[in-house]
Amino acid sequence: AVEIPKDPNDPSYLASQNIHILAEVSDNSPYLNEPVFLQYKLLVSNETDVSGPRLRDVPQFTGFWNQKIERDSPIKKMEYKGKSYRYVVVYEALLYPQKTGTLEIDPLSMEMSVGVQTNRRDFFGNYIYRNIDKVFYSSKVTINVKPLPDAGKPVDFSGVVGDFQLSAELSRNKLQATESTQLILKLSGNGNLKLADLPTVNFPPGLDVYDPERKENIYVAPTGMSG
Repeated sequence: AVEIPKDPNDPSYLASQNIHILAEVSDNSPYLNEPVFLQYKLLVSNETDVSGPRLRDVPQFTGFWNQKIERDSPIKKMEYKGKSYRYVVVYEALLYPQKTGTLEIDPLSMEMSVGVQTNRRDFFGNYIYRNIDKVFYSSKVTINVKPLPDAGKPVDFSGVVGDFQLSAELSRNKLQATESTQLILKLSGNGNLKLADLPTVNFPPGLDVYDPERKENIYVAPTGMSG
């Protein structure tokens, strides 16, 4: 919150001009329970060196159901505000907003040691480098969540949003008395499957019914949740 004086010989100022944490979201105006992909990139200019970067504070994602995405992130190059940077993705998450309105995501912060090239030169004319330890912050992210349309909404709608298929099958559909069969309900597709409940089955009288078993095979990717 404190503005750093624009001193070209101040390593802290130079570091703030050459290192950034960029927060990017796939959609700033999703519907309720529509997936939002959030990615944090650490940008480092070509004339700056960093060592020991580590996450300091990760947002709590209040108002969202969230799932961190784990995958390798190689060093890449990009242009940012007209300047060339190396960057690496330091954190990724899939977010499902759980309420409507304006939701804010607090900044992510990282701590690292920075080697900065100053404008000063030594006796031989070489630029002088200085190392400092510094904390960097991303900006806040604001998400404006829209309510789902009321038209066509079922009375018992539970809030699960996505593209799904529901199937039901029996392991055997002809039985003698005291014989057993299995009813298998399968919900598959793309959407917030972690929040989904299978429908209640109204069994006919004359059957002994055991408690159901639930199995999940769910994948989380930047495009959303599927399984």
